[in-house]
Amino acid sequence: MPFSAVIAGHHVKCYINGVLLGYITGMPAWTIDTEYRPALEIDSNIPRELMPGQFRVTGTFTILRGRDTGGLEGAGMVATAKDMLLQKYLNIELVDRLTDQTIFRATQCQVTRQSWTTAPKQLVTGTFNWMGITFENESKS
Repeated sequence: MPFSAVIAGHHVKCYINGVLLGYITGMPAWTIDTEYRPALEIDSNIPRELMPGQFRVTGTFTILRGRDTGGLEGAGMVATAKDMLLQKYLNIELVDRLTDQTIFRATQCQVTRQSWTTAPKQLVTGTFNWMGITFENESKS
């Protein structure tokens, strides 16, 4: 069966710590920021080169809240307030459901923010932001 060369959002599965997170409502978003600094020389107003600095990988997920699930704490993604100092890292993996190939993986992640929305006659939805230490994609470089 031929596949399109473009990945559609509904073809992506999300795994958190190896467990399928089946209640994401939209395509997870991630951002990779890479800092560069100019290397300046004495008696020159033109930088010699751009030096790579630190990079950050961050992302956002929108999820549905199930009854009696405990939210992110119940899923083991975030420690409860009394256990915050014992928080463990998350591994986030996005897999193309047609080819079963990993398209993005972020390791050693922490949830940095969660917010929940309730409205009459609508589903309870939550958004959580995360930050990770390392990442890779299908290029394996």
